[in-house]
Amino acid sequence: MGADTDDSLDIGVLCSDAIPRWQRRALDRAIAETSAEITHVVMKEPEVRGCRTVPYYRRALRRVRNYPLWSLVGVGRSLTPTPEHERFDPISDVEGVSTAERVYCRPEPADDFGVELPAPVVDELAAAVDVLVRCHGFGILKGEILQAPQHGVLSYHFGDINEYRGRMGRGFWEFVGGDAATGVTLQQITETIDGGGIVVLERVNIDVCTPGRRSSVAVTSSRRGCS
Repeated sequence: MGADTDDSLDIGVLCSDAIPRWQRRALDRAIAETSAEITHVVMKEPEVRGCRTVPYYRRALRRVRNYPLWSLVGVGRSLTPTPEHERFDPISDVEGVSTAERVYCRPEPADDFGVELPAPVVDELAAAVDVLVRCHGFGILKGEILQAPQHGVLSYHFGDINEYRGRMGRGFWEFVGGDAATGVTLQQITETIDGGGIVVLERVNIDVCTPGRRSSVAVTSSRRGCS
């Protein structure tokens, strides 16, 4: 493993067989611009799917009842074309993934919410990779896996994690609040939702997206060490 001998990093990726294009580009950039190498790809074991029509509609009805405003936003998104950056690419398209070792697992429900990876998988990854990157396909991770690799598990949060902790919406709340900027946070996750250490926080102007407002905030980026 490279962490003890040089500046390279052995990366494990938690993902499904396809990931959003913006995540694929982030991985491509990491491989192209650093000495990192994807050595392991962690995927869920295939499920035998039965008829899920009734449970699906029950969950959908519950979401509408609990989150009526956000449900309307979801309907609006479903009626518009999928943005290019949110379209999916096969994980195999990422450079280096074709030679990476595949690790299949079946996440186990945590005591309260979220999932934990089985102990044998945690032990294998702890010995094999320096850091894990959570992409599409895994929910809220808890348990020993968060501390198993030397640099933990990294994940993205849309917006400034300091201002919009634990909220979904991909920039929605910044517009509602009239903020001059939005952005994205790369965090080293913990069992506290959006309570992890900030690795990179990058802000982008949205003043120009609101009629009558002038851009006043420069694009900024802050980087912190990942321990």
